[in-house]
Amino acid sequence: KYNLKNWISYFSDPWSDNPFFNTSYLGLEKYLNIINEKKVFKNSKKIICTSFETKELIGSKYSSEIKEKIEIIPHCFDKNLYSEHHNEVSYEKNNFNQIKIRYIGKFYGKRFPKVLIDALKIIENQNFNLFKKINIEVYGSQNFLVSLKLFFYKSYITLRGPISYTRSLKIMRKADYLLVLDAPFKESVFFPSKLVDYMGSNRTVIGITPKGTARKIIEEMGGIVMSHNDPKKLSLELIDLISSVNKPKINDKFIDQFSGE
Repeated sequence: KYNLKNWISYFSDPWSDNPFFNTSYLGLEKYLNIINEKKVFKNSKKIICTSFETKELIGSKYSSEIKEKIEIIPHCFDKNLYSEHHNEVSYEKNNFNQIKIRYIGKFYGKRFPKVLIDALKIIENQNFNLFKKINIEVYGSQNFLVSLKLFFYKSYITLRGPISYTRSLKIMRKADYLLVLDAPFKESVFFPSKLVDYMGSNRTVIGITPKGTARKIIEEMGGIVMSHNDPKKLSLELIDLISSVNKPKINDKFIDQFSGE
């Protein structure tokens, strides 16, 4: 038997309340997750999560004794990992003067860019010349089904495949915008680790995400938040973005709070 006197448990995402992984037949998965979560929380000296919203969610069904154990340590980035790329040419432009929007990471479950694809279809039908200026690339290992779906929609989104973490930092620096895209939930407590990686790249972030942690952070860091469940509204927001001359000013002071220095 292990000595659990000083056991600290860490959750970058909720456990039993995670909407992505509690969908098994008759709720068996969620039931087992609740049982195991209770055991871990009871035996943990401290419980670490990454956002206030996650803390509120996971503590809402427990006693004050458990709630007092929960602390927040947000994701952070290391500026030194980006330093070698800061003197490089920042943007990649092609003959069509396209705007590069890049997403780094996986799609799974309900987290799939269908609303974005539908918005791009609307733009394609209404303003083809503007549509040609939008270049959306996805980097990251995807499962077979997601890869197949993205191949089917290759006219709208280009799948570039997996890359190393170091390479991803360079890819971020050479984008015009970086994308956070979440599942179309009513509210989200998720703080994606990719978002804090984006912070160190000094690029404007686009958030197609519901009300909640990520949306609030993107707004505070000087990013752009867009509709996560309305293709028509999203298409108009994308048109405004591509047509705009000036980008929003990045809030360096806010971002520096997440630096590991």
